[in-house]
Amino acid sequence: MEETKNEDLNQEGKTVNPEMEAQSTETPAADVPEKVEEKPVEAKAEEIKKEEPVEAEKVVGEAVETTTDATEEKSESISAEAESADSEEVESDDNHEEDQFAKEELEIPDYSAMTNETLLEEANRLLQMNIVSIRDHFEALKAALYKHLDDEKAGKLAEFVEAGNAEMDFEFIQPIKDKFKTVYSAYRSKRDAYYKELGEKLATNLDVKKAIIEEIKGLPNKEGVRVPEKYKQFRELQDRWREVGPVPKGDSGTLYNNYHFHVNNFYDFLRISNELREMDFKKNLKAKEALCEQAEKMSEKDIQKGAFEELQKLHKAWKEIGPVDREHSDAIWERFSEATKAIHNKRHEFFEKLKVNQEEKLVEKEVVLKEIEELVKKPVSAHGAWQKAIKDLDALRQKFKSFGPIHHPKNDEIWERFREANREFNRAKNNFYKGLKKQQSANLNLKKELLAKVEEIKDSDNWKDTAAELKRIQVQWKKIGYVPKAESDKIWEEFRNACNHFFNRLTQYNNGLDEAFKDNLVKKQKMLKEVEAFKISEDGKADMAKLQEMIKTWRSHGRVPRAEKEIETTFSQVIDKKFEGLKIEKNQGILMRFENKLSSFLESNDKFKLDKEFDLVRRKIDEAKKEMMQLQNNISFFAHVDDSNPMVKEVNKNISRLEEQVESLKAKLTHGRQFVKNFNTAAEEPKKEESTTETPEEKPEE
Repeated sequence: MEETKNEDLNQEGKTVNPEMEAQSTETPAADVPEKVEEKPVEAKAEEIKKEEPVEAEKVVGEAVETTTDATEEKSESISAEAESADSEEVESDDNHEEDQFAKEELEIPDYSAMTNETLLEEANRLLQMNIVSIRDHFEALKAALYKHLDDEKAGKLAEFVEAGNAEMDFEFIQPIKDKFKTVYSAYRSKRDAYYKELGEKLATNLDVKKAIIEEIKGLPNKEGVRVPEKYKQFRELQDRWREVGPVPKGDSGTLYNNYHFHVNNFYDFLRISNELREMDFKKNLKAKEALCEQAEKMSEKDIQKGAFEELQKLHKAWKEIGPVDREHSDAIWERFSEATKAIHNKRHEFFEKLKVNQEEKLVEKEVVLKEIEELVKKPVSAHGAWQKAIKDLDALRQKFKSFGPIHHPKNDEIWERFREANREFNRAKNNFYKGLKKQQSANLNLKKELLAKVEEIKDSDNWKDTAAELKRIQVQWKKIGYVPKAESDKIWEEFRNACNHFFNRLTQYNNGLDEAFKDNLVKKQKMLKEVEAFKISEDGKADMAKLQEMIKTWRSHGRVPRAEKEIETTFSQVIDKKFEGLKIEKNQGILMRFENKLSSFLESNDKFKLDKEFDLVRRKIDEAKKEMMQLQNNISFFAHVDDSNPMVKEVNKNISRLEEQVESLKAKLTHGRQFVKNFNTAAEEPKKEESTTETPEEKPEE
């Protein structure tokens, strides 16, 4: 407010006490009036123009250019259907000084990261809050929502045209836009009503304050009233002035100048009563000292949100208190001025540091953006790779958005690059999955063919061959790949039910066999005790023949119920221990234990474990050969060294050991193959299938 500012500056532009002109030379009173009842001065904490040195104006001029918190959501093309700008607001004189750091202090959520539904919920929530505090939030929210809706509509239009339709036939309804318009209309109505009521209230306050000025103006010439009574009325008028409240900002300057002019005139009138003047000055001094203490406490604390508003309240309260005596006027003003300068300097330092921090965050944000752009450029040609890319991009998106809105001119450019990278990624992803839909239709036909095969054989009594065929079909099913989502659940249920039908029948069949195998279990339990009780003698060959006879007898007892198959493992372990104790050659014992292990797998028809055992032998052969080749390669570097060298001797020894190991393992592998062949040949009839019911319990990932 220019008028207020002029009060605080002399012609040379230096900070001066705004009260000096309110005081005049004291003159002796002609008589001492009655003592007037004193009322404490209540300095209402209302906001007022900051009384700073001229140098502070330079700081304002050099304030860092910033962007609003809505930068992140700023849209280049807000829908043409968006509502018009807010009507002109009524302003009171509560905030007649501009805060250069107001934008930095404003905290607005990252609305661009919210979904349309969440934005609508947030708009309804804001509508219930104080109307003055939500304007920037509402406008930022609206910009983000309309940008989302415009992008969505543009995407749907592109798909519509790409499908071969005419753009003029495109129609896309967005119900959420109509819902938001309803909320936004309610917000504007509430806002208009608020400012209409505020305007009327400010106008009333202005009239009341003008009337108070007129009463103060007429007090000196009021007839029939003694000075003490006039002073009492003057104090009451000052109290009323402070209680009235704010007035229109445009009228504030002239109003305050008139008020102070007539207040000073009344003090000039009171020069005849030094006692009353001194009494008033002391009250004013005490009130201003209290304001100084508040300002000094604020200057000692760290800068908090709302510090600027609190300081404005102190300035306005200072202005309304009134003058003090000339002796203390300059000192008390200097004390208050120094405290307020310290607060302004702290705020300036705080936001300068914040500016540096924002620039550092901007650099980090741009690094994440470059990672996103590099990810988008990478070619992706498979569903699994796309799923990984989607997951990776989502993680980078969250990291990017975690920085929040940054007050920096470059932030808009970075945000637009972020949006474009996401659009490019989505276009490529959509194109890939459009092509995938064709493949899924072909996959559906293949799965229907497999389903037809399962339906054809699910009632077969050829348990072994049918179970093997179903397993083969299940493997084929998993390899085919995705089918259209609308058909996926249905065809899967049909396929699973058909497979379950056969395997449930197989389970019932095997349960019937288990009853027949109970006698075999009793025989094997008895024989297991005999094997455990067998004592190894000094005659290794005789003991080996006895153990082989026991194994033959064990096999002749046949199969046991599936729930008791653990007895086969126990028997194999007991036999192995007996073979280890035989007084025979080491290799012969190894082969016998190997035969015993293979026979247990063959008895239980466990082809998986049988194959795994042979794979283990082959892997050991390969490992021994690799180690032997490495040693032979190493020793080639010692061609000039005598064979009697300890190191060379040790290497040659290890090579010989490995050669023997390879030959032993090869013999074991050959012996095992022959054993399996003989075992199968000796079988009187094919073993019936006794596999675990392998039904597709869960739907393959699609």
